[in-house]
Amino acid sequence: MLPATPGQKMMPRSPALAAPIKNARVAVREKWSNHMEFLCSCIGNSGNAFSMMWGAFITTIYYQVVLTYAFLYLFHSFKRPLPWSDCFKWWGATPEGCYRRSPEHGSGQRLCENVRRNLVAAGLNDTGAAHLVAVSYMNRTVLVSQNEYSARFAGCLNANASSTEAFYNDYVLNASPRIEDAGELQPALLICYGLCWTLIFLAIFKGIQVSGKVALITATAPYYMLGVMLLRGITLPGASIGLRYLLLPRWESLFDGRVWAAATEQVFYSLSIGTGGLVLYGSFQEFRADMHGSVRIICIMDFMTSAFASLVIFSVLGNLAHTLDVPVDEVVSAGPGLAFITYPEALALLTFPNVWSVLFFTMLFMLGIDSQMANCEFVIKSVQDLFPPLEGRREVATFLYCVACFLIGLPLTTRAGLYILTILDNYLGALIVLFTCFGETLIVGWAYGMDRFCFDVAFMTGRCPSYYFLIGIKYVSPVVLGTFLVYTLATLPRSTVGDYVLPTWADGYGWVLALVGMAAVVIIAVARVIQCGSNWQKALSPDPDWGPYEAKYRARYFVQLEESGIAALYYPIDKDTRYVGGAFRSPMPRIPAIN
Repeated sequence: MLPATPGQKMMPRSPALAAPIKNARVAVREKWSNHMEFLCSCIGNSGNAFSMMWGAFITTIYYQVVLTYAFLYLFHSFKRPLPWSDCFKWWGATPEGCYRRSPEHGSGQRLCENVRRNLVAAGLNDTGAAHLVAVSYMNRTVLVSQNEYSARFAGCLNANASSTEAFYNDYVLNASPRIEDAGELQPALLICYGLCWTLIFLAIFKGIQVSGKVALITATAPYYMLGVMLLRGITLPGASIGLRYLLLPRWESLFDGRVWAAATEQVFYSLSIGTGGLVLYGSFQEFRADMHGSVRIICIMDFMTSAFASLVIFSVLGNLAHTLDVPVDEVVSAGPGLAFITYPEALALLTFPNVWSVLFFTMLFMLGIDSQMANCEFVIKSVQDLFPPLEGRREVATFLYCVACFLIGLPLTTRAGLYILTILDNYLGALIVLFTCFGETLIVGWAYGMDRFCFDVAFMTGRCPSYYFLIGIKYVSPVVLGTFLVYTLATLPRSTVGDYVLPTWADGYGWVLALVGMAAVVIIAVARVIQCGSNWQKALSPDPDWGPYEAKYRARYFVQLEESGIAALYYPIDKDTRYVGGAFRSPMPRIPAIN
């Protein structure tokens, strides 16, 4: 919750290091109208600095297309019957490519495609039979007897996808069989993509004074929707099946490194750690704001929201499994499939399915807007800090950023959009966030130093962080995050979408994008060392005039820093510096008079 990159001039800080701004040319930041706007914005969102900004920029581009999917589904949720509830010809469904998974068939509904796959996998070759039939699947062929063939394929369906799968893959995505066959832009996706960027622009072009008001709605309304959906979900037949699947622990998973890595990644995404959202929102807080209380509220609300949403999801999935008479394992899917295939199928089987679909996709869209506002605000404000002349031209900077992201993200609306999204998410979503957070703990815990950091927190809030926090940031977090980073790098699999393995060059493209963000840390670190005359102590220390921007705090800060003796730990002795009795004695930066 407290990431920071001390010593960098251009970046807004975390809640703890947000108020001290070194560059005096930067105008005083806006302030939140009230604390509720700040909390709602954080909860909604629920060298290292450049890496963070790069990750936020790429995430903004590819996450917008997920928001586009939700917007398109919301639009179709007003149609009766729901388009994905059956194989309708108007969206291109065919008997060969689509079937309706219905309660009447239950688990007895078999696909001929699966029968072929199972026969080939079993390696059956009945060469002694008089009449043989060749069965092929994925470039492999086996021979089975006529009787075996008739028994196996009796009553199976030639279609290869349920109506919800076909609607998502064939209509929404119109996915190509290979990433190389991108084809043309998809009109429906393109229009929704443009509308989503327009909404983002309108929400953030005036800064936090507008986006904070938007967050009051988009961060609170989903809770009412979740509450209504939970009340409905737990009253459905079979809801207990899904809840048991969710809540009963499988202890063997504790020894699976992938589970821990996935849990860590989920926490980072959920809290927006390492992507800049909290850093940005903290920079608009009052200097003396009680950071401790805000951190507790945000963490507790984030956990409760995740638990709340899980109950809603799995109660409805339990009903779907009960209705279709299949295990919960067969209806649970990962990635976009849960939101755009499995859950819509479950909603389509409920009474008044349009009402529940509108509620679900409205909630999904609002949560996406929250996340996008945080990422966009962070990148735009960072660029304004880098280039102060843009500070007074917020509307222009926001417009140019949204247009640039829209144009760069256009390939995501082609037939190969899902493949590109998968590459970006695999390499930018996981690697950059882990790398950035690992770097933050090293910077705060070891480069900036916990003594100086605690002094800053105490100066701002009146009390130091607990020993639990100090030990966690300096020792536990670097070890844990470093371990997960190495594990992720060592076990990162080839990118796949369903059964399709993306080509090597596509993974190479993802590595290049990830390495751009990582290389920024090394390049800027080397430049900093050269700038400091190869003096490592100076290079790893904040600049001597690093402190609060406002004069009334700045004067007191440097006086107390000098009296504490902490400054002597950071700044090397030079001709203008002397130490007397272990205290820091040097010409301090020019301190503006307090009015």
